[in-house]
Amino acid sequence: MNEILDLERLKVLINEIFWETVPSCRNIPFEGDLRKHLNIDSLDALDLASEFHFRFDMLSESKEQYLLQYDTAEDWLNQIYISANNPEKRFGFFSSGSTGQPTQVWHDKQQLIEERDFWLQITKAKGVICLVPVRHIYGFIWGLMLGTKLERSKFLNMKDWHKTSEYSNDDDLIIGHPTAWKHINLTFSHKYAVSSTAPIGKSLIEELKLDNIKGLNIYGSTETGAIGYQYWDNDYFKLLPYWQTESDKLTRDNFTFEIPDHIEWLSSSTFQLNGRKDKLIQIGGENVSLIEVEANLKKISGVKNVWVKPYHSHWGIRLFSYFQLQPEQKINTFEDKLIEHLKSLPSKLKPRKWEFSYDPFDKLNI
Repeated sequence: MNEILDLERLKVLINEIFWETVPSCRNIPFEGDLRKHLNIDSLDALDLASEFHFRFDMLSESKEQYLLQYDTAEDWLNQIYISANNPEKRFGFFSSGSTGQPTQVWHDKQQLIEERDFWLQITKAKGVICLVPVRHIYGFIWGLMLGTKLERSKFLNMKDWHKTSEYSNDDDLIIGHPTAWKHINLTFSHKYAVSSTAPIGKSLIEELKLDNIKGLNIYGSTETGAIGYQYWDNDYFKLLPYWQTESDKLTRDNFTFEIPDHIEWLSSSTFQLNGRKDKLIQIGGENVSLIEVEANLKKISGVKNVWVKPYHSHWGIRLFSYFQLQPEQKINTFEDKLIEHLKSLPSKLKPRKWEFSYDPFDKLNI
């Protein structure tokens, strides 16, 4: 069998899904008798089986690989391995849910293999260190699928990011989102960084380049996989060879994708990004809607209008908000009101800088 995922890499994914689905078993390896060793009750087993059935497309044939008929993790793993390496089956993912409820997304294995082989060809990597969840599309392709074909792979969670230098080699890829790169000990000889979920900002790129690190920003989504890539020394993205453009849409085989960003095409295969149509940005590896933040801040009494813009700080992208106040609202008392309101917001939605005026944003040079 020509393995798509080998057993070692598959176990990384299995454990990650296991820990997310059954949090009481977090950091306990998925092995042994489900009830006696792992203390999994019938409801946990049902949830976990449903997750695996979806992720590995296990119920799409007349001969169903129904996991609940088995009592041990080893039997489950054997059935999952067969399905994961069956080229006729698909891999399942969940979208981020940034624009609504997370949705199920299916990917044809041959298309994922095509993308994997493309990255192997252009990076010439010998190993990979993955700092992102492998159940998500970027960690899956770069960490698991490439890792199965490379000489070595290592998967680190957040508390171990500082150990990256201990595991890296000169010809390794390191896959991480921008927040991860701020916490990595940069005193390692590795030469290739790949950013998932969002591009690495220009200021951070300049820091990394001082350590002789090269890198790629990847443009794409859970629904599409990678669409384009950008070398750090370029100000444009290059379209992957199997995508074709059609007005404001992209096509690949029988799949059509409506581009969520404002794109300026420099040629038939190169483009620049000019912001999201829905004003989504990435903060800490999560999508944040500027429209949602603006709508929330407009609820504060005394606010006539508000503009929210991203800015690059030492810690990564953060939010700046500009408030146009109602004439009756005193500027010197508004800040206390704002700070009290921000206490109810999650951290990613809180602006870190702000200014107040009675004039609209576009009348001031900020």
